[in-house]
Amino acid sequence: MSAGMGATFEAAFSYAGQPGFPTVIGFFTEDRRHQALRLRESLLRLNLGHRLCLVPSVHSSITTRGDTQSWVNKPGFIGYWRGALGQAVLYVDCDMVFCDLPRLVFEIHQARYDLAVFNWLSGEDNTTYFPASPSDAAPSGQSGMVAGFSIGFRSATQLIASGAVQYWGAGNVATALLHLWLTTVLANPRCRDDHSLDFAHNNFKSSLALRRFWLPRAYCRYAWWPQVDPVINHPDIPAVNQAWAELLLPEGLSRYYEADLEA
Repeated sequence: MSAGMGATFEAAFSYAGQPGFPTVIGFFTEDRRHQALRLRESLLRLNLGHRLCLVPSVHSSITTRGDTQSWVNKPGFIGYWRGALGQAVLYVDCDMVFCDLPRLVFEIHQARYDLAVFNWLSGEDNTTYFPASPSDAAPSGQSGMVAGFSIGFRSATQLIASGAVQYWGAGNVATALLHLWLTTVLANPRCRDDHSLDFAHNNFKSSLALRRFWLPRAYCRYAWWPQVDPVINHPDIPAVNQAWAELLLPEGLSRYYEADLEA
């Protein structure tokens, strides 16, 4: 079965939750069950509806340890649940934790946005911090931490995503973008799916009709931002040294366009 094409998913953990909020969806493999249970506990505490699915494997666009033949990828999974539920969804990685009621997501949902995701180009300070080692001359910025990488450019219309938390609306424009993302993932099975999402978004022919919202760091908060009070949290610092392949781009197209970025 092609990745994401015709796949069906059964929820290992399911809960209706409160009305007026998009269903939270996610998947996990057996070795990640403890993280899925942690996520589920945080959702139950806030009375948020969810569908969390146990899957046998994940696609190589999710992790370099993944399987190129696996049918479990993010755009295929999101597309399935949007169709099965007939409504917008909030996708989260299984290693995320809800720390507080995500009121901003309520507002995004009520306003019928097509896409909401964290964008490194949003203009919000995104300097990362990592634990200081004995070889570091002096910690900087945060206690016991040293500054790492950051992206200083900004754009209101282009995307460089961290896709651990994604809102997808129920409309046709979101469907078209989701399909383009899936097509890009399937054509680039060893590239990280965030990069495929960047390419799909930044080359989307219906971009002017797309209603997008850039989530603040608190809604996709990684441990490398210790100064940010999390609403939806990734408690650990993500691996940043995986050996991903580069996107195979059609001639004349780019993942993003530097000439359109602002310093």
